[in-house]
Amino acid sequence: MPSQKNLFTNLLRLQKKLSTTPLKKLPPNAPPPGRIYHLLGYLMRHGIGTDKDLKQSLIFTEKAAKQYGSVEAMYALARFGNVAERRQWLEQAALAGHDMALLKLGEQQHEDALIEDAMTSLIRCARRTPNMNIRGRALYLLGNLFLERDEEFDSSDPFAQDLDEIDMDQDDEIQHIEQQVKSQQQEQKRKQHFDPKMAVKLFKEAIKMGNLDALCVLGDCYLQGLGLDASNAKNAFRLYLAAAEKGHGLGQYHTYRCLMEGIGTQSSEERAIEWLKKASDNGVVPAQCELASCYMEGEAGIEKNPEKAFNLFKQAAEANDADAQINLAFCYHLGLGCEKDETKASEWFHMAAMHGLPAAQFQVGYRYQIGRGCEKDASQAFQWYRKAADRGFVDAINEVGRCYEFALGCNNSPFKAFTYYNNAANQGHQVAMVNLAKCYIKGIGVSPNLAKALEICEQGAKNFEPAEKLKQHLKLLLRFEKSNNRIMKKRLMQAVRQMRKRKSEAQSSESS
Repeated sequence: MPSQKNLFTNLLRLQKKLSTTPLKKLPPNAPPPGRIYHLLGYLMRHGIGTDKDLKQSLIFTEKAAKQYGSVEAMYALARFGNVAERRQWLEQAALAGHDMALLKLGEQQHEDALIEDAMTSLIRCARRTPNMNIRGRALYLLGNLFLERDEEFDSSDPFAQDLDEIDMDQDDEIQHIEQQVKSQQQEQKRKQHFDPKMAVKLFKEAIKMGNLDALCVLGDCYLQGLGLDASNAKNAFRLYLAAAEKGHGLGQYHTYRCLMEGIGTQSSEERAIEWLKKASDNGVVPAQCELASCYMEGEAGIEKNPEKAFNLFKQAAEANDADAQINLAFCYHLGLGCEKDETKASEWFHMAAMHGLPAAQFQVGYRYQIGRGCEKDASQAFQWYRKAADRGFVDAINEVGRCYEFALGCNNSPFKAFTYYNNAANQGHQVAMVNLAKCYIKGIGVSPNLAKALEICEQGAKNFEPAEKLKQHLKLLLRFEKSNNRIMKKRLMQAVRQMRKRKSEAQSSESS
């Protein structure tokens, strides 16, 4: 067997001959031209037997696909070629009979919500591929389609009903499914195919092909009673454990949860943590986050270790998990398991905020407000507070009210300030209660009403010093107001009596 370098050299020699020698004069044992160019592209793309050269790799791969019709090269271009052309190459490779391309096409169509197209691709893939791994994956993905629910679509689906009677072990029955899809695509476009029973059937067939993802999802079905007569936690645990023992990360994580909470089995914290660590080592992001929390707090029999917690949060954050990103940001902010770094904290808060996490959006707003780890920017602060407020984050709702009251990054609007304070106060936010009370005192966006302000302060005064102080201040104001009212009333009565007296004297004078 030639070394990697010799393989590259031999292929390059054959490629040079192709440009000057007719095909019939090539050595009889030489690979087809398309394969020569495809293999050269592959070796140069990965730096095998030669230096990496992505530009030349792309040239060779495109030649293999365009000039010689290499299906493998088409699939390579779908993965590594020009981004704008990748979908086109994927479709061409699938059409030319590349099973993995057809599988990936089905996945992409699913992501693009082209449900009918996805079903067509996945069924065709399951029907034609001799590869049990690919077929198992196709059946698993097809099962997932039947578990999706969309309330906007019609839930009565004759396509799914027809599938209910089909034996998935028979290729001719898969052919029947394909025909059903083609005949009903137009009238069934964008309709719902929610059919848990069919999903369970497909998952069981995928498991026969060795698909471990299907083991886990079937476990979910047993746990929730989806597509089955009743839920069965013991069967769910058995399936999770089977996947876990075969090294499936998500199966290991679900096994941890079952053992931790006693779902379908006797609870065992020690065994649970063993599976949690295995799932974390397998790159399961929720497992990394939970294990990080255990290390940070010293929980579940794990010795406290902020450095390990930080490293796990970092791994999960770099895998684009929003919860891990906000936790990593707090690590940098507080110096937990790492050196304190407000700039990095701001960067990770921002990344988590981009996922729509309201707590992170609030933190980004606050940092722009005070210039922590970034430049001060009142307008940006207001915008991020608004994003978090729109998601119901009560601290942010109060801050938006403050921005409107003092024109911080937005136009002054007393009414909007009052509205936001009122919203947050109604959710029990004590600072907002104080701010709302001040609105009633000063007449900000509402008519002044000291009694109402006192009522609000009494609600929010428990264990909250600012509300207690304002309450005492209001009591003095109301006492002063009452005192003033008595004085004013006394003066008014005196004036009335004097008027009556003058009127009576005038009448007496006229009579005499």
